[in-house]
Amino acid sequence: MSPHLLTDGIILRKIKRSQHRKQILPLVLFAIFFWLSIMLNRPQVAQILSILALIWYFRIALGFRLHPKIPLPEPDTVYVPANGKVTALKTSGDLTQITIHKKFSDRVDIRCPKTGALWDSDDLVLNNPRMRISFAGKHLIRLPEAKMRTGEVIAYMPGKATCTIRLPANIPCALKVGSICESGESRITLPGNSMDIIDN
Repeated sequence: MSPHLLTDGIILRKIKRSQHRKQILPLVLFAIFFWLSIMLNRPQVAQILSILALIWYFRIALGFRLHPKIPLPEPDTVYVPANGKVTALKTSGDLTQITIHKKFSDRVDIRCPKTGALWDSDDLVLNNPRMRISFAGKHLIRLPEAKMRTGEVIAYMPGKATCTIRLPANIPCALKVGSICESGESRITLPGNSMDIIDN
């Protein structure tokens, strides 16, 4: 058995097509400004604009990074669905809330935190353990054809965003403030943790 989980090729191509569509405009602008820089007597402005268009093109590529494979997930473990850095971890009463900030350059893949997770609008909900994961960002693109199994790519989210995880306070959390999270690889909980239920 392979020690890695491979991302479905259809999903990879769908995400890359989305990237390429966004890159069409800067590529066209680069071609126009590059042509003008050759044709004009004073090409400096056109040269600068062509460089800016090229930077825009590669910036889009940077914002669509994803891994085609991750280490094979362990059963009975809940994983972080999004990439980013833990910026806050607060416990109030019987609830713990974890905030993860995703930078523009962080990977775009949103992965299923655990088999059996369900979409509730743009939130992910787990029943065992009782957990709700919310996303706040301009672009969250769900993939209806994705399998809701641990570690599988189920959506993608280019650009800056925030991921908020709410879980019972009595479940030991594997994250701490400052932790760098990798989707489908960083653990929220470990195998054998309590599976107590809370109300949302």
